Amino acid sequence: ALLKGDKLADVVRAATELGAARVQLLVTRHADAREIGAQKLTRLRRVAEEASKQSRRAVTPQVLDPVPLADLSWEGQLFVAQPGSRERLTGHLTWDRPVTVLTGPEGGLSDAEVAALTARGAVAVTLGPRILRAETAPVALLGAIVATGV
Repeated sequence: ALLKGDKLADVVRAATELGAARVQLLVTRHADAREIGAQKLTRLRRVAEEASKQSRRAVTPQVLDPVPLADLSWEGQLFVAQPGSRERLTGHLTWDRPVTVLTGPEGGLSDAEVAALTARGAVAVTLGPRILRAETAPVALLGAIVATGV
């Protein structure tokens, strides 16, 4: 989800280092940021390029223009970080299909947003007993996936 300030740069950098193929920016109900300027989007793409070089990746992940959450499409599995969920990533993750992760903005995703995603096949998963910051949650979820595949 779109985040305030320069937090997205940290998320894009870490996601690139952890092997993300694509970063789809999303506009969600609770997002304080409702849009992103062309300069900021260009900067995020440059951050991805620099992180790719630093982590010796052959391919730089795409950083895509923001879309409304309702317009999000994905292939394979979608895991939504949702505080209070009892589902664990390890109980659902398989390596036979692509994996997409989704985390919310400051304030999280609304219950209606999570319900709409799960109705479309997403799995809401816990990231543990603590509430994580919006810029920490995607890194934690990607890290858990990478660690599972090791």
